[in-house]
Amino acid sequence: MARQGGPRQAVIITLFCHSGRVEDGVKGLLHNSSHQQLYGDVLQRRSYTSQQSLLDATQPKGRRILLEVRIPSSIRQEFARESVEHAGRIVSPHSAVILFPIDGALNRLRQATPRSKPRCRRVINFTAAWETADDDKLNIEWARAAWRDIRRFSTGGTYVNFLTEEEGDVRIQAAYPR
Repeated sequence: MARQGGPRQAVIITLFCHSGRVEDGVKGLLHNSSHQQLYGDVLQRRSYTSQQSLLDATQPKGRRILLEVRIPSSIRQEFARESVEHAGRIVSPHSAVILFPIDGALNRLRQATPRSKPRCRRVINFTAAWETADDDKLNIEWARAAWRDIRRFSTGGTYVNFLTEEEGDVRIQAAYPR
């Protein structure tokens, strides 16, 4: 697959979701972004279902997609550096490295929920997405190499919403605490 266009620029997008009092969410957002140089920002209230479907348009019907998802035990400097390095090796303009925060009320529940370990705070998702079968090998190799390199930082669990049909019962069971 040939890269299209001129030089590519990496973009880091931070999505915040706060379910609770608006004032508390705004305080948290201001605290988390005060030390970063922002090139743009959008803050808007939206429903939970709207937030959950925010990235759906990035996966239109017919696009070839492979998700490699893990729950990192912590965000250490080496983990961050290697994740950024793999992001720099993306071969398709539709692929991404996404770090999802998963916290709050989800971690206060006592019953089994679709997350791997108690106190799960984040999920890293290496999303390879491309258009044609000719590009399968290159994109799959990128996602699987990223997953292999990052695996040592993982709890071994996963988040059930990101599982694919080929992962099977073992991975599904790994998504639920015992």
